Amino acid sequence: MALGGTRTVTLDPCADALEGQTRLADALERWTADRISDLAPHPFLRLEQPVAEGDPLAWLRQHPVLLRAFWHGRASDLEIAGVGVCVEHEGPPVAALDELLAQVASGDAVETARLFGTVRFDPLREAAPEWAPYGRSRFHLPLLEMRRSASGCVLACNLKAGVAAIEAGNYEAQRRTAVRALRGALPEPRVLPMGSPLAGSDEEHGWTASVESLLRHIEDGDVQKAVLARAAHHELGTPVDPIELFEALRRQQPDTCQFLVQPSPASAFLGASPEFLYRRVGRHVLSEALAGTRRRGSTPERDGALAGELLASEKDRREQEIVRQHLLKHLAPHCGHVEAPAEPDLRSVPMMHHLLTTVEGTLNPGVHDADLLSALHPTPAVCGTATAAARELLRKYEPFDRGLYAGPVGCFGREESEVAVAIRSALVQGSSVQVFAGAGIVAGSDPRAEWQETSLKMQAFDQLLDVRHAS
Repeated sequence: MALGGTRTVTLDPCADALEGQTRLADALERWTADRISDLAPHPFLRLEQPVAEGDPLAWLRQHPVLLRAFWHGRASDLEIAGVGVCVEHEGPPVAALDELLAQVASGDAVETARLFGTVRFDPLREAAPEWAPYGRSRFHLPLLEMRRSASGCVLACNLKAGVAAIEAGNYEAQRRTAVRALRGALPEPRVLPMGSPLAGSDEEHGWTASVESLLRHIEDGDVQKAVLARAAHHELGTPVDPIELFEALRRQQPDTCQFLVQPSPASAFLGASPEFLYRRVGRHVLSEALAGTRRRGSTPERDGALAGELLASEKDRREQEIVRQHLLKHLAPHCGHVEAPAEPDLRSVPMMHHLLTTVEGTLNPGVHDADLLSALHPTPAVCGTATAAARELLRKYEPFDRGLYAGPVGCFGREESEVAVAIRSALVQGSSVQVFAGAGIVAGSDPRAEWQETSLKMQAFDQLLDVRHAS
């Protein structure tokens, strides 16, 4: 244990999550603020209860009142579910992420502490009412968490300690909230169905007009590429359980970055993204240029033909190369070495083929996650190029607020961070579900073909919600 850093207390292992919750609550009952000599030297106290068996998503379902979050990365076996907030930073700048991470990932928790994080696609655009609960950017350490990996399953509680938190009563308030949550003593939330449609429109003639306008800007040289998005609205009639929808999405879309953030019982943003913004392990960083799309074929022969068509497509390869060059350019100032193959590979997910190029580098000393977020987001895969001009055009031609769609979402640690681009995602509010998809508009784009591409990208949610888009 390092003085001045987080203090971690590990309890004896137990059989399952139910017993673990009781044991953790019992331990918290003993860690009252009058143990000031144990608490004062440390900014945070972390109590860990190892359990032989546990399902983080099932555990999350049992805690509907406080903020809920979930992350399962594509490249690691770590699943982590969080309930409530121990400490957070909300709003710009994203540079505060590094300061917050340095505070919590200290002492005994250097390797274990993880922050959940989300950033709006366009933090400078005024948030529509449906996105107000999510903030412009938010990074938080959960009050309670369950994590599962190959090394085992742990239920934990994070509390803000130190003299200031104790004297202000914050430590005791958090401790009591955690005990009540673990014992199931928090009141059940009252969630009202939202019958009114969400903001925006999703009609093909409006889409066609926007694509044609963007093509004129491209022809005039204002931008090289712009990624236009759609938001399809579904009114289901009865409240949608976001955990149930997310669980089905995870089964349907394996080998993806899977995320859920629910700031209140009335609203949840969730998705299964095939694309890293970046993955950092120590000083090694990996990012992905993912652009170009074809549907999967119904037979192996047809599937192979569609994959070959994508690999040979001049339009799609040009679109993908724009993203590759962006990543190389924006990683280079932060890396002693950065490289990417000249030719794209194929990345196939259950319903689609994509063109993929992996960009890798070795970070310079002093480069942190906030630097990478600022350098890489937004990529041309979700915005366009030149970035500033493309984003300004999207503000003009997209009739809705993207919110967290296509923004960074991830799990941040001192030694390892994994961040996805929040595509293949949806916003759930009561009985309404808003599904998002975008298509890269470049010279030669056809409005009808791009509409069909976005419809293809929405198919995952179409199947889960049992709805159809015209195509």
